[in-house]
Amino acid sequence: MTGLDYVVAALEILGVYTPGETLSDADANSVLNQGNRMLDSWSADLEAVYAETQEDFTLTSSDESYTIGPTGDFVTVRPLSVLRAYTRDTDGSDHKMSIVSNREYQDIILKESGDSIPRVMSYNPTTPDGTILFYPPPDLGYEFRITSLKPLASMTLAGSYVVPPGYDDTIVWNMAVLNAPKFGKARMIGSALDKTSIAGIANHKYKALLISNLSTTTPEVDPAMPYSNGVIRSWQSDD
Repeated sequence: MTGLDYVVAALEILGVYTPGETLSDADANSVLNQGNRMLDSWSADLEAVYAETQEDFTLTSSDESYTIGPTGDFVTVRPLSVLRAYTRDTDGSDHKMSIVSNREYQDIILKESGDSIPRVMSYNPTTPDGTILFYPPPDLGYEFRITSLKPLASMTLAGSYVVPPGYDDTIVWNMAVLNAPKFGKARMIGSALDKTSIAGIANHKYKALLISNLSTTTPEVDPAMPYSNGVIRSWQSDD
């Protein structure tokens, strides 16, 4: 589906568009922009992100701090959350790293480079680039492998938007809910608790996605480290 397909389908649910009618550029862009803001909000709810991303980067000897993002030392999409990390040594062996909080990293007293590979890392989701800290700092230019969750991509009106099964319909129904007020249709969407209403259908479909994505949302950390898996919920959540 293209972004315009999502827009048209959402407006058809609201009864403000029928096939053959002319949709103004202003309305199409307004609905699409609301949809992209919705996807951005969904990304904050890590359980709505359907896939992990694995990437490899090269470390610099003695450097303990790196930025990761569109303008970072590691140029890529800024991660929302780091799930797993490994350092590959010169023999090609992968060493799993313990992922700790930024506070726990700062509590490490001695951070001088030694004759070893990094065993601990922290990720601070600063913006526009996140910040990764290693301990101990690498003594060589090792390969760093990171598995993370990235934000859901944005839609464009003309471009195809490819997502797993179930996402197309969920996006359409939730776009209808969020765009209803601007077309004077707020009253017709009903309650999210009513499974027969527009809001209820949208809510049910979104929750189904969260359940199907559960296996991708829990970072692996050192069990000896205190950790809190707090996420920002979207408007549909009961939590």
